[in-house]
Amino acid sequence: MDSSGAPLATYRLQFNKEFRFSDAAGLVGYFKNLGITDIYASPILTSRKGSTHGYDATDPTQLDPDIGSDHDFELFQGELTKHGLRLVLDIVPNHMAASSENRWWMDVLENGRESGFASFFDIDWNPPSRYLEGKVLLPVLGRPFGEALDRGELQLVPQNGKFFVRYFDAIFPIMARSYRRLVKHRMEELKTLLSEESPAYQEYSGIVAALSSLSETARSEADRRAQSDAIRERLERLLTQNPEIADFLNDNVAEFNGHAGDPASFCALESLLAEQNFLLAYWQDPNEGINYRRFFAITDLVGIRAEDPIVFDATHDQILHLAARAIVRGVRVDHVDGLRDPVGYLNRLEDRLSASQGEGADPPYVLVEKILSQDEALPDDWPVSGTTGYEYLTLANGLFVEPAGACALERTYFEFIGKEMNYADVVYEKKKLIMATLLRVEMRWLGRQIAYLAARDRYARNLLRRELMDALIEVTACLPVYRTYIRNLDVPSRAKESIEHAIGEAHRRGQRLGAECYDFVQDVLTLANPAHVDASQREERLAFVMRWQQFTGSITAKGVEDTALYSYYPLQSLNEVGGNPEPSKIASRETFFEFIRQRQKRWPNTLNAASTHDTKRSEGVRARLNALSEIPDIYSKEIREWAALNEPRKETVDGCKVPDSNEEYLIYQTIVGLWPANESELPSVSERLQAYIIKSIREAMVNT
Repeated sequence: MDSSGAPLATYRLQFNKEFRFSDAAGLVGYFKNLGITDIYASPILTSRKGSTHGYDATDPTQLDPDIGSDHDFELFQGELTKHGLRLVLDIVPNHMAASSENRWWMDVLENGRESGFASFFDIDWNPPSRYLEGKVLLPVLGRPFGEALDRGELQLVPQNGKFFVRYFDAIFPIMARSYRRLVKHRMEELKTLLSEESPAYQEYSGIVAALSSLSETARSEADRRAQSDAIRERLERLLTQNPEIADFLNDNVAEFNGHAGDPASFCALESLLAEQNFLLAYWQDPNEGINYRRFFAITDLVGIRAEDPIVFDATHDQILHLAARAIVRGVRVDHVDGLRDPVGYLNRLEDRLSASQGEGADPPYVLVEKILSQDEALPDDWPVSGTTGYEYLTLANGLFVEPAGACALERTYFEFIGKEMNYADVVYEKKKLIMATLLRVEMRWLGRQIAYLAARDRYARNLLRRELMDALIEVTACLPVYRTYIRNLDVPSRAKESIEHAIGEAHRRGQRLGAECYDFVQDVLTLANPAHVDASQREERLAFVMRWQQFTGSITAKGVEDTALYSYYPLQSLNEVGGNPEPSKIASRETFFEFIRQRQKRWPNTLNAASTHDTKRSEGVRARLNALSEIPDIYSKEIREWAALNEPRKETVDGCKVPDSNEEYLIYQTIVGLWPANESELPSVSERLQAYIIKSIREAMVNT
């Protein structure tokens, strides 16, 4: 087994139900012969059933049964040991699946802020909307709530003494106190059916009474849980033993479920749903009130509070248990920019990994998924071995691009689409678009918070909330990095420089806003210390900045990687995560060599990857596209001929030719990148190409 502190060569394996530990075990000898020293594994803890990637965890305390049992993992580990290979594990500390398979999440939906897991998730229990007080908004409905209810799409279902509301394949738990509505309904009829003196009726009456006094008699969350479970066990036992009561309760459920076409028949169900700890809502309206932190704009991935030591321990115990084995060299931390305090988290992770591995072990090997903007460096105080290598990919790929030819391709691109585009302007506009649409709810929250901070400032209290929010949006759109790393009142110089750059650029672009708004935003984001601001105000500003930082990474990722890079592409091989697609910004060989020298000096054990599971194009596709920079004139001629051939095949939609010229250019470059394909592969290639183009056009958010 390789005993050095860092891998020499990694091979990533994507585990899922189609590729399990047992499958990987049979390939370890092959990897050894390739010269691989470490298997870089996708997340292996329990995720949603059928997940193809593992980033939607449902239980971080167990290995994922979809990919194998503990015994299967032991066999895989044995093969790794036999051939001298080790493991780098991918961990997901930022979020979990908001799914019925996640027992922690279901407990929160059932018990609300009284749940023992309420503090695990990043939920705002006191949002501005009064109707959401103490509730979690769930934007899961395919139509407005009233329509879904009247159509009978929301149905109560009993299950093992518990009740749930089902919406197609999704289920949501009904809190125990609400059971009283169901079990007490038509009690007089049950008395007639069974007689008041019968043991079954007496037990049923006792259950109703216990449900009625549940909230009054419970002295603690643990006491309430014990009482609720005891009542449900009694109910389940009674229903099993007495078919008449089971039929009676099923009839109650049927009445509550109403009849399609009769709106009045759903009133009982509506009232029952209104008292739950969650609020079901139309999926197209989440930005009006959603009150939990999402992963990007994905509403079924909920942020977790990894900064809480209790949450950290609960979500990392299994990983630390695995890390104690000699077979595990280290971990790769997913989406580190989503954490409230990345360096605090990494320090805790380092401490726990060191403790689990024992004395005499190599320092923990930790990689972070961190996208570095050009001229940005990984913070020196992070206790990590490096990143997953996006910055290496960008510079290494540039070595295979002819700069002059790439600039010629840019001229061809502008001529083809009929306009010139400035990439910085595209990024700015796309980040603002993301803040106005997908992440509108997050910006609304930040806008309310900065208005509150202004109201607490004697010189800023007259500033308009709308203008303050607009100023914050402008500054966020102009931030030159994914996020800053302010964690206390001592603001790092690098963070201050980035914020001041953004303020200056926002001033230039957003001239309609008064300077006083930008001045206040700058004071808040840089934690300025004017004489009139007291200690409590500075602490409030720090809390605001740490929250803002959690969102800027998502805004940049969605605005740049998932939108701008699908809107501006003179040469698509440059459109990679962390890169700059402007041909004029291709780094020279000297820049690359200096980058490598600095990398060897400061981060010698970082990952150098030319392709990852997150790259947008394979190395083969990028290589073919890079070759276009050596034949720009030929490509310019050919693309015009292709456009002429295809012009009659375009359709007209709402008075516009489809696809537009920019989308057409994307199609041609994509075909060049995957050519030549064997004739037998053409049907599959055509199908995949269509899916890719549809996805790309949707990501661009221009015509869809």
